[in-house]
Amino acid sequence: LCRASGFMRTDPRVTLRLIDALGNDLCREERQLEVETAETNVAVSLETFAEGASGLVGETRWRPELPGPGFYYVEAAMQDESTLTYQRRLSLALIDTQDVAPHSEFGWTLPNRGDALPPVLLGQLIRQVGIGRVKYPLWFGDERTEQEVERVVGFVERLSTAGIELIGLLDKPPQALRSKYAGVEWRGAAAVFAPDPKVWYPFLEPVMTRLATRVRWWQLGNDLDTSFVTSVDPAAKLKEVKAELDRIGQDVNVGIAWPWLHELPPTGKQPPPWRFLAFSAEPVLTAEELATYLDASKGVSASRWVVLEPLSITDYSADVRATDLVFRMMAAKMHGADAIFCPDPFNDERGLMNRDGTPGELLMPWRVASLALGGANHLGSIDLPNGSPNQVFGKGQEAVMIVWAW
Repeated sequence: LCRASGFMRTDPRVTLRLIDALGNDLCREERQLEVETAETNVAVSLETFAEGASGLVGETRWRPELPGPGFYYVEAAMQDESTLTYQRRLSLALIDTQDVAPHSEFGWTLPNRGDALPPVLLGQLIRQVGIGRVKYPLWFGDERTEQEVERVVGFVERLSTAGIELIGLLDKPPQALRSKYAGVEWRGAAAVFAPDPKVWYPFLEPVMTRLATRVRWWQLGNDLDTSFVTSVDPAAKLKEVKAELDRIGQDVNVGIAWPWLHELPPTGKQPPPWRFLAFSAEPVLTAEELATYLDASKGVSASRWVVLEPLSITDYSADVRATDLVFRMMAAKMHGADAIFCPDPFNDERGLMNRDGTPGELLMPWRVASLALGGANHLGSIDLPNGSPNQVFGKGQEAVMIVWAW
């Protein structure tokens, strides 16, 4: 639906285009808008126009035929004589529904709860983007209501029914708790859990009471919150936090974010209290660097969860960003990552989706690669004509080959 107002022409026309991911025109059509008088209470200055204000609204509907699954743009542009006056572009993705492999290593972290979409639509999307895990904020707000709690519980249960595991994200404490840290420098999750548990646990107990039996994995801070690096004794603090969570959850799995470039804190002869570490780096590692760090960390006594943040849309072209993302996903799989997460999918700059809930240009590369690689085993490579480099992965009775050319 194309709807416009504020124009002066009595016969406004709009140019509509269907564009593929590479910028090619697939369909182009020019239409005249059907005009009617707008019913509005918006105040318009009559001095703005020499001939008076325009109270007209025009619209048209267009349903272009899509050639098949893929990523597309629909664009509408209006011109006044030879000058472009307004242009709007909408992204869309057409997919074939496909089940995610059981125990897929790929996942999304939703630090803002995916607020761009209502819970029902968010759940439908999650089931179709090739992921088997979701990190989701589970600290209820100050004005939590029973309706809000039931909404979150229902969301968790729907994901569980779909075979998607949810990891509780404890990164945004209620304002009532934050107010208790007056005068303390706010340093992320490390600052939240630094005081005695008597300070923060009462705010967490309602969450654990409702969800501890459904959610077995909990992360302190989001994927890019490496504040525990500067803690005096992070191992001791994580042990204390885990003991509090175990009061209701009984041996829950606790983890934190950690930078690749820092050594892990010593734990003595005791096993570490963290069951997983979400590794990241800034700037992001290349596929080759990621492979090196994963190989060097194979002796870590915890699950290694890799944080894959896409390259910036401002600094890199779409094809470079897509190629880089797929290569890093493949490197993480080949070198033994236990889980692979996109840290903020709904992000205009470095995400897979746009903040308004429409698909971004990296959604399809992510989906294709995660569906192909999730739950698969790396089998090696084979000789191809002309020496094309490749990697082969097996899944049940099927195999998939990733092949590329330089």
